[in-house]
Amino acid sequence: AAETNCAGPDVCALRIGNVAGADSLLCNENRPVMIDQFADGSGPQRSYIGPVTLARVLVSLAQTPAHLPPVVNVGASLPVDMADLARAAEIPFTWREAAPGVTKRLTLDMGRLGHLVPLDDREACASDIIAQWQACKTSRDETL
Repeated sequence: AAETNCAGPDVCALRIGNVAGADSLLCNENRPVMIDQFADGSGPQRSYIGPVTLARVLVSLAQTPAHLPPVVNVGASLPVDMADLARAAEIPFTWREAAPGVTKRLTLDMGRLGHLVPLDDREACASDIIAQWQACKTSRDETL
């Protein structure tokens, strides 16, 4: 009898950070948005990714000939300050003092992703993330 391989396809869980346009900062209709401000004057830093970069990363991962690890974090190469994103998107916001215990930097390690897909630090800057989001929004609106 022929032997069958029951192992099935590789499984890789993608832990995706904040995607511009699918997040509470950019899609929040309540204006002005409230952003926590820390003692150094900055806002929260988070792992974000623009929708174009996300698409590029997903295609690259799908086409990777090597076995993918069981878990890959997905985001831009560097975290971004949420206040910088709001400014780049021209979203009015108001600072509020960060309450004790609020996490300033909540990010994913992109080291593993960087070994699988070339990441460009320019795609991690607030202006590029917002430009990607706005281009996708414009493109979607034109096709409706």
